Amino acid sequence: MKKALLLLAVMCFALGAGEWELSLETNTMFALNNYSDNWEGGEAGGINWTANVNGMAQRQLAEWVNSKSVLKLSFGQTHVQQAGTGDWLRPTKATDLIDFETIFRFTLGTFVDPYTAGRVESQFYDARNPANKRYF
Repeated sequence: MKKALLLLAVMCFALGAGEWELSLETNTMFALNNYSDNWEGGEAGGINWTANVNGMAQRQLAEWVNSKSVLKLSFGQTHVQQAGTGDWLRPTKATDLIDFETIFRFTLGTFVDPYTAGRVESQFYDARNPANKRYF
């Protein structure tokens, strides 16, 4: 019985289904600062970089059901020079994000439009314990 209801629901969604609206945006940011030997002070140079990916998929599954999913990915590091020696230290994590969200909106034509949604947030790299490096 459950399989029959599920099959019926899938067929109803497929009959009224619209086209997928897809979008994808990517960018990379890079910043560099450096101090010459004639600078009076103990400042150190640094390099920062961040890469971002933002994606969205949306579709009208039926006249009364709309699906929208959003994915955001971001990762970046900071590299700093050691003051005095000018040696570059190991990079540190500056930005780290995995964010996925999906929502199903039910437009029933009444005074309320119910929805169901889910969201997952995580990171690519877990740097809490340097001895135990864990990646997603």
